[in-house]
Amino acid sequence: MIALAEACMADYDENGWVGDTWLNPDDVAYPGFEPAARAAE
Repeated sequence: MIALAEACMADYDENGWVGDTWLNPDDVAYPGFEPAARAAE
């Protein structure tokens, strides 16, 4: 079970997705929606 969790989390770190396969929510446009306010980074 630990190996499964490590394999699933290998594509993500504290800065977002590490590979080009996945998209961060900031990379996607949602027509008709206001952009959400982000917490201070």
